[in-house]
Amino acid sequence: MAVNSAPGKDSEVYLKPVSFYPDPFRLGDNVLVLCETCLPDGKLTPIPTNTRSAAAQVMMKASNHRPMFGIEQEYTLYHADGHTILGWPRQGFPRPQVKMREFEQVLASMHEIHDAFSKLITPVVI
Repeated sequence: MAVNSAPGKDSEVYLKPVSFYPDPFRLGDNVLVLCETCLPDGKLTPIPTNTRSAAAQVMMKASNHRPMFGIEQEYTLYHADGHTILGWPRQGFPRPQVKMREFEQVLASMHEIHDAFSKLITPVVI
């Protein structure tokens, strides 16, 4: 499946690890690794769509400043079955309109999970 993550003429992409995080799901010695996508040119040149590399360079130049911005986190949380989205019924889709109380309960549990997850990860930049 093509997702525009590699140049069309050469789909080989090298992964360069840049950050390691303790895995909050599997725990123990397991880690999550964030990687840069690079060209197979022997120099590990970031591919043109690798905007993380350019952002890292800008942030290094401004490291003595205190930036005022936020990074939006987008993810989907699932029940332990790995298929049902948190807050959805086990079979099918949610009703078109849910009562505000139900929505508030789901939202509160999602905030608790997000807060717990945020406390578990500590970035280690290499």
